[in-house]
Amino acid sequence: GLSLPILIDPDRAVTKRYGVYHPFGFDAFRTARPSTFLIGRDGRVHFMYVGERQNDRPGPELILAALRTLDG
Repeated sequence: GLSLPILIDPDRAVTKRYGVYHPFGFDAFRTARPSTFLIGRDGRVHFMYVGERQNDRPGPELILAALRTLDG
């Protein structure tokens, strides 16, 4: 029963603003580092995970724990 918006950033403006734009590397070219941000209704970033490699992502347990802190 969880519904979250997903960002589509074709011009990479948001990825550059959040500091996760990755112009080039061994495993990427003009893309974003794998990142997860949880932004509260207050507009603040309450959780941030930025991966080191393209397959480096937070596990679901970590994301769910962060969501629980937002719920109060």
